[in-house]
Amino acid sequence: MKFEKIDPFSQKLIDSYNIKGGVNHISGPSLPSRESIEQILINIESIMFPGFQSDETIDEYILGYRTREKLNLIFKDLYSEIKKSMCFKLQKERLCNCSDCSTQNIDCSINALELTHNFMSTLTDVRSELLLDAGAALAGDPAAASMEEVILSYPGLKAVVIHRIAHELYKLGIPLMPRMISEYAHSQTGIDIHPGASIGKSFFIDHGTGVVIGETTVIGDNVILGGETIVGSGTTIGGNVWIIKSRIYNRPIDYITKN
Repeated sequence: MKFEKIDPFSQKLIDSYNIKGGVNHISGPSLPSRESIEQILINIESIMFPGFQSDETIDEYILGYRTREKLNLIFKDLYSEIKKSMCFKLQKERLCNCSDCSTQNIDCSINALELTHNFMSTLTDVRSELLLDAGAALAGDPAAASMEEVILSYPGLKAVVIHRIAHELYKLGIPLMPRMISEYAHSQTGIDIHPGASIGKSFFIDHGTGVVIGETTVIGDNVILGGETIVGSGTTIGGNVWIIKSRIYNRPIDYITKN
């Protein structure tokens, strides 16, 4: 096919990029990459639950090596995406021209490096929370056969894993990435959790279809959400309750025991 045959169409499309008020992003800093962010999430999940995403047998002799290897990769990739996000934010605030990222003594590279380090320092605590979440799913669903089944297959747990990662980035004030991450989880699980939502320990989303949790929601410890539940922004939910179709029920501490 000769290029001249597509020239009329291509020129119309190119001209449309110059329309004011359009949604095009031209002549600005590079935006975060969805593909890179999804790979970062996969790598973080692999160190949250080692051995669940690899065909390689992970034993105690190589666990430390593989963990350091993954952490180095996550740090490098995350730094790159955070830098893009911060350059975008600072340019929007007219604090950075992003040709050298140093306008008004603001250095995007140093800022991104510090933010990346701060996020990485939360991973041990995030893993502790996720182990409690996985345990809550195992205890809260009588049909759950094992912890392995929960981690490998439950969309509710996957949504919570991704939320806890997005929430840490949200707390650091990083733009774009937290919402990109939360909407990735939404597209994968059908569960919509805003990255600003504060969620306590041992949180379990049962089934998950139709669950929506707003930005300023605060959820206490030991809460189960059933499907078709919308928790609006500004809502505060105490601990030890079931929420099914947006109705709250008290729940005894020993609601279910499993051997």
